[in-house]
Amino acid sequence: MRRYTRLGLLALLVGVLAFAAAGCGGKKSSSSSGGGVTALPASSCTPVEYKGDGKADVLIATDLPMQGGSRIQSRQIVGATRYLLEQQNWKAGSHNVGLQVCDDSTAQAAKWDPDKCSRNAHAYAQNSSLVGVIGTFNSGCAAIEIPVLNQAPGGGLQLLSPANTSRDRACERLRRRRRTASPRKRGSPRPVRPAKAA
Repeated sequence: MRRYTRLGLLALLVGVLAFAAAGCGGKKSSSSSGGGVTALPASSCTPVEYKGDGKADVLIATDLPMQGGSRIQSRQIVGATRYLLEQQNWKAGSHNVGLQVCDDSTAQAAKWDPDKCSRNAHAYAQNSSLVGVIGTFNSGCAAIEIPVLNQAPGGGLQLLSPANTSRDRACERLRRRRRTASPRKRGSPRPVRPAKAA
């Protein structure tokens, strides 16, 4: 079921990033209990947000630098994610989707942090409620997270990046990675295509 759910949510995630790329945002919303999902650690992530009927039964997360120079773009991506979830009544197909906003940066570094990226990735891989991650914003963080996400039970976790452009071999090895930004050596971006079932 986890693999099928991930593929179903990919369409939702692609839509989220389309709104983010257009600069759309949502107004700040308060967090509420996710109910039926296992929350990611509070050390990196906000409480589960869910405003639909019943309880959330799957979880998506954003993994972005919420501090430092990229925080404005990160907040826009989070706002777009919330906006799309609200427009879809917090549903993807028959699933109730909860959201957690995770920070891969530190105040000391004022940007993404390698240790935080590693801790986040391990938390994602161990959480059976999580079906996909929107992020990372930085290619260096993606290179750290990808090998861990590949090893997640159920065939790996979907990672959809709105911004990283690296052609790093580690980044290319993620079985379920999609990006919406064009690699640095290419010109215009191409549309994102959903991953095929493995």
